[in-house]
Amino acid sequence: GDSFSSSIYTPEETNKSGFYRFLWGDHYRDVYSTKIEVPVLFLDTIHGGLTPIKEGGGQQSRSIRFISTNDNEYTLRALRKSAEQYIQAYLVPNSNVLDRINNIFPVRLG
Repeated sequence: GDSFSSSIYTPEETNKSGFYRFLWGDHYRDVYSTKIEVPVLFLDTIHGGLTPIKEGGGQQSRSIRFISTNDNEYTLRALRKSAEQYIQAYLVPNSNVLDRINNIFPVRLG
């Protein structure tokens, strides 16, 4: 279709216990789990067609850079963040911590 309805996170991911919210706050959880309808972006037709040129991303997100037929560059960035990616890449790069992160107290509490 011409549009798509989605949220950044599912309600199950943002629905936390009262004690969890007391400790860590709400941090716009209701906004992140609200579904919105957006138009579909057709990469092959917008601005004469976009060609991917580079993957990227920062400490918590992923992105992809495109170039148009008239040499303008555009970057699409994912809205969904990953704290695990940041912890693994920058805090503990020499040890696989992703399995251990899922068993820490705040994660179990939520």
